[in-house]
Amino acid sequence: MSSAKLDQIFEAIFQRPVGNDEDIFDLGANSLTAIQLIGQVNEAFGTNINMEQFFLTPCKQTVLAQLQVAPAADKA
Repeated sequence: MSSAKLDQIFEAIFQRPVGNDEDIFDLGANSLTAIQLIGQVNEAFGTNINMEQFFLTPCKQTVLAQLQVAPAADKA
């Protein structure tokens, strides 16, 4: 897992560096932005991040934690 790659995804969406504990909704994101973000993360890392968990704590740290334990997405 590359945190640099994750940083790039967040920076591409928000057009600025995003701290690990910054709430994306405080940065102006909405639910569609969150879905886009997690979709890009899942595609980049081959995972299936839990959206419900992300919405409870919508920050990069949550994604980092889930990437440590997330199973690979089924590629059927």
